Amino acid sequence: TVLGRWRSSDMMECTSPVGVMAGSAPLAVSNNGIDFTAAPIEFKFIPAIALHSITPKSGSSQGGTSISVYGTSFPDHGLFCVFDDELVDAAVVSSSEVSCHSPRVLSPGFTAFKICHHSGKCSLDTMAFEFADMPQIDELEPALGS
Repeated sequence: TVLGRWRSSDMMECTSPVGVMAGSAPLAVSNNGIDFTAAPIEFKFIPAIALHSITPKSGSSQGGTSISVYGTSFPDHGLFCVFDDELVDAAVVSSSEVSCHSPRVLSPGFTAFKICHHSGKCSLDTMAFEFADMPQIDELEPALGS
């Protein structure tokens, strides 16, 4: 049992209890702590997403770098890769691997990388991802060779 906060005539807010195992639980509400809703709804607890590694750890500032993310407790859908505040869709490969493509950024540098679920729940840890300008060939000497 947790205390809820009344927000309006059709909205109540509460915080889920800490330390609950993953799975589903019935959710019912009460105004007095004795009489509860007759038909509880299902609330699903999902385990916290944990990141272990990303490959590669850097990519082009032009975007489009294919990234593999390894960790635990990836849900089977609804994930995003987050580069600082930029969200891009992620494809779930397995419960321990996700893939996505890096976005285009205005300037090179390091960003904080994490994985988020569409529910708003994000990995507790972040990793560094570096955006770099692509090398450019200005001149080649000799232009021919054997």
